[in-house]
Amino acid sequence: MKNENFYRVFIKLALPLICQQFLNVALNLADNLMIGRLGETAIASVGFANKYYMVFNITLFGAFSGCSIFMAQFYGKKDYAILRKIFAVMIMLAVFFFSIFSFLGYFFPAFIIRIFSDDPEVIRIGSEYLKIISLSYPMTAVSMAVIMSIRSMGKTVQPLAISFVAVMINVVLNYILINGKMGAPVLGVNGSAYATLIARILEICMYILLIYKRGYYLRGKLKTYFGLSKGIIMSMIRISTPVLLTEIIWVCGTATLTIAYAKSGTEQVASVQIGELLLNFSTIVFMGIANASSVIIGQAIGAGNHQRAMEMSRKIMRIAFVFSIICACFLEIIAKPGLVFYTLKPEVLRMTVLVIRVLGVAVFFKMLNWTILIGILRAGGDTKVAFILDTVFLIFFAVPVAFIGTMVLKLPVYQVVALANIEEIIKFGFAFWRYKSRKWMHDLTSIVKH
Repeated sequence: MKNENFYRVFIKLALPLICQQFLNVALNLADNLMIGRLGETAIASVGFANKYYMVFNITLFGAFSGCSIFMAQFYGKKDYAILRKIFAVMIMLAVFFFSIFSFLGYFFPAFIIRIFSDDPEVIRIGSEYLKIISLSYPMTAVSMAVIMSIRSMGKTVQPLAISFVAVMINVVLNYILINGKMGAPVLGVNGSAYATLIARILEICMYILLIYKRGYYLRGKLKTYFGLSKGIIMSMIRISTPVLLTEIIWVCGTATLTIAYAKSGTEQVASVQIGELLLNFSTIVFMGIANASSVIIGQAIGAGNHQRAMEMSRKIMRIAFVFSIICACFLEIIAKPGLVFYTLKPEVLRMTVLVIRVLGVAVFFKMLNWTILIGILRAGGDTKVAFILDTVFLIFFAVPVAFIGTMVLKLPVYQVVALANIEEIIKFGFAFWRYKSRKWMHDLTSIVKH
């Protein structure tokens, strides 16, 4: 593929994905700003409840990512009949996971919030919020299954349009229900949860209508959704399990890091949560790059063209390097101006600025790791190695260092964040070595027969 053709295809895929990620982060920021005016306790309460949602979201992403690896490669091979069957597996996974997370979130919200904090007011506010927001999990799970299925075929514009509508609805309802505008009662933190629930219901309705109108190889008679051979199912389990475990362990590890940071106090952990929110703003580009890379490289490998897959991966790494520098500079520049909308005590403000500056350094390596591990290695079916690299350094380095820093050394939280993020530098060395070895390319369509 010529350079101009590659970049045209890449931008066509990546730009809508970047915009969709931007919408999600913008929603979180708007939500955070509105709740932020209610004080540090409200920020921490919702932040802890959202950590539970993050576990749910990442679990879905891990389960669906394994399936979408197969979808991209079979789509590249032009074997369209199997796509509907893989989609059925994704829907069954969605039902399984939302049943568990919704049940726990609705009936045991206080227990979940208490994992992160022992502050009674944080537990009370966070529990009320989590109980409401857990009702939106079924819609979230099915919507994600549809999004990732369509995305694996290189269709990114339609999900972007639906996300835009859903986010706008969510933001408007946030404003109305949190603050009691247009005759609505003042619901505070709970208003944000109700707004999300309503927006998710409308979003899933739009996706159902999209599949009904466009098809995307996902619409068909009931019997066409079943009949995967044992070989395909076993291969999907073999490839998907490391991805699912990676995401579960990663999100549990990051949640454990939050627990470690919380040992420094509610105000200091609020600084980290605000910093991580701004970090998400700087990393939206890389979610687009990683997901677009996964589609392009996966389809090339499925088509049997390994040399083209390697050539495209080199171009993707060059793009990732440039944007890693841009994202790092962005965080350093926005560290203080980005906090003008928050109502924070002077000490909390100072600590938050320091946390953001630390994350500005870490983001360079973090983004390169995402590109290699999520965008390239997974697309090639090299999920076991990606699993090892994504989890070992987090569990055996970052988490212990964070607890030592807060509980033994009694360091300020920004220094603890700096020490924990050294794992990204170590991880990058091993990830780049694996990428250069070319051992990550596996044609899954030749392994399984149906």
